[in-house]
Amino acid sequence: MESEADLAGRDKIVANIGDQHPTSAVSVLGYSCVERPCNSVPLAMVENRRRSIGRAVGRGTKSWRQLAPGALEGQRSTRMGRARRGLDRGDCPPIVSPEMKVTPALPYEDRIVAFVDILGFRSLVGRLQSNPQLHEQLHGALSAIKSFKSIAGDPQTAQKELEASVFSDSIAISGATSELHTVIWTCLGLQTRLLAFGILTRGGISRGPTHHKEDLLYGEGMIKAYDLESKAAIYPRVVIDSQLVSELPEVQRLMLLNLDVDGLWHTDPFSFGVLPGGSEALVEDGWDPHLVFIEEFAKRVEREIESAKDPGIRAKWGWMKSKVHEALAFHRKHGTTRLWHILKVAKAFDKKSDPAATAAPTASEPAAEQESGLPKV
Repeated sequence: MESEADLAGRDKIVANIGDQHPTSAVSVLGYSCVERPCNSVPLAMVENRRRSIGRAVGRGTKSWRQLAPGALEGQRSTRMGRARRGLDRGDCPPIVSPEMKVTPALPYEDRIVAFVDILGFRSLVGRLQSNPQLHEQLHGALSAIKSFKSIAGDPQTAQKELEASVFSDSIAISGATSELHTVIWTCLGLQTRLLAFGILTRGGISRGPTHHKEDLLYGEGMIKAYDLESKAAIYPRVVIDSQLVSELPEVQRLMLLNLDVDGLWHTDPFSFGVLPGGSEALVEDGWDPHLVFIEEFAKRVEREIESAKDPGIRAKWGWMKSKVHEALAFHRKHGTTRLWHILKVAKAFDKKSDPAATAAPTASEPAAEQESGLPKV
């Protein structure tokens, strides 16, 4: 073991190197005299570095006391190279130079996070070989999920400020707290696309500190959204945190959401409108694509309820049956979906509020447009 005298000798040699070549000596310690004053360096760290330099410089010598300052001059280059290699080997903790690029702080802030999952994915996969049509439907649904990832962040889309990550049969979508409406709208678009393939979804939308960048996603917001999906949603619905619901304007709640019997708010794809394959041909033939889808989907729901052996699965399809009947009743009464009906009435209300329009009302104006305020829907 080295004595205190040996250590003092090493310190003296390092000090002599500093007197003769201050820049080289201090740079070996990991600092520049100009960049950072030595009195700002932790003493323990400096001592560790001095000892490392001493061990490297002193290799091959019998005694530190035999090394006079002049004896180092001819060997300085070689010894310093060894010293640097000794530091690089990890003899003491590295010091980052101020001149090196400093990594900016990672973003971890409140975000709106939606987590949406394909319901019954395991069961669907198990039936693929025996049901080619189901295989096409599931492939189309997963392709739709992938397409939603590709549009997130696209400056040409409404989702330009969003992040999206896909995990097999699930997708996570997030945005800044100012993007609540955009996140909900995007989830509804995804739900309707998957519903058109006959695929049910379940999810949650919440808010909390979250990091979401380039498929790296973690944080309280994601956990809360996942908990809503796995613990609260139960049925094929995307449940929204009640605090977020209170921040939405009333007209947006009426258009996009539905208050369920258990007191939970969820997105309503039937209000949004579901367009099945071949919608353009249906329109050309005078049919309403959304109404055609609801009527056909209602028949499928009945078949699923009859064939379901698991009580939990039967309960999920039973819940869906009630929502399909609500959507059918509304469409038959108003001739359109809830979202488009409210937009139509809101437009009529704006027209009535316009002084130019109210100055000369027309006799043929519908009675609904002469009412003040939005109707109950």
